[in-house]
Amino acid sequence: MSSPRPVPVARNVAELFRLFLPQRDYAYFVEHDRRPFAPDADRFDARNAWWLAEISMLAYVDDPEFVEAQLKRAGAREVACVGFSSKAATAALIAAFDGWNAVVFRGTEVYDPRDWALDADVRLVDWPTGGRVHGGFARALDDGGAYAAAVQALLRIGRRPAWFAGHSLGGALSVLASARLAASTAGVAARVVGVGAPRIGDRDFARSLPACREAWRVVNDRDLMTGFPPRPLGFVHCGRLHLLGPDGGIVARPADDEAELSEEGPGAARSDLPSPEEGVFSPMVDHAPSTYAVKLWNVTLPVEAVGADGG
Repeated sequence: MSSPRPVPVARNVAELFRLFLPQRDYAYFVEHDRRPFAPDADRFDARNAWWLAEISMLAYVDDPEFVEAQLKRAGAREVACVGFSSKAATAALIAAFDGWNAVVFRGTEVYDPRDWALDADVRLVDWPTGGRVHGGFARALDDGGAYAAAVQALLRIGRRPAWFAGHSLGGALSVLASARLAASTAGVAARVVGVGAPRIGDRDFARSLPACREAWRVVNDRDLMTGFPPRPLGFVHCGRLHLLGPDGGIVARPADDEAELSEEGPGAARSDLPSPEEGVFSPMVDHAPSTYAVKLWNVTLPVEAVGADGG
């Protein structure tokens, strides 16, 4: 019988820093056979979010052989790593499973100043199909030919439903990539799940693209980074928010662009400060990839393990 996995904590800066480093000793895809992915889901599914959070976490490990082994153990038939072990600032992995494909972009690497420079470029630049988007994210999408290589790999492995995802910066890139793909002639159905994703573009962008509007966005409790870039600079979130609360439950919220424009949007997940017993690092711990993966795993515990109300 399953039992909840411990949520990461950090009591000092060193422990906090380690949470954002690539995790090779993490147990990926534990009991994945009891949490089957639903490729045709037309509404939010916590199991799908957990799968994509695990893959988003794995994308930080800059070792294609390790990544491929973990994904194939979880049932992937084919894996392609784009931008791994190269000088490109942007990396993505594409994996073919039975009935669906994953396209997952790596997020901000704490030791790579290029990622921080891209994050800091908050200019709003024109997006080809409408609206404006974060200038650094737009540049990152094509850095080293990342988008073109990811789509080429996706089309090579088959035109099954594609699920785009990523943590933090990777979540922003997943929205941009799926939006561009939707505007192309590739004919691939796409869904998006952002994991701790920032705001990406302006109101016109958020409202113009089905791929953006149909996205789901998972935010963990007090995750500080989901409140950036700030709304006064013209940014809104894309998609429907699903908030992981402190007790581990998930609460759905309205589509973010509509809520934020009415001044009722959540911005960052919670505005209250952590209590002393929770620790001053709580807002950043809540952003860590492993925190998302563990809390979503706990949410998807089979009903026989947590009772009839916990599935």
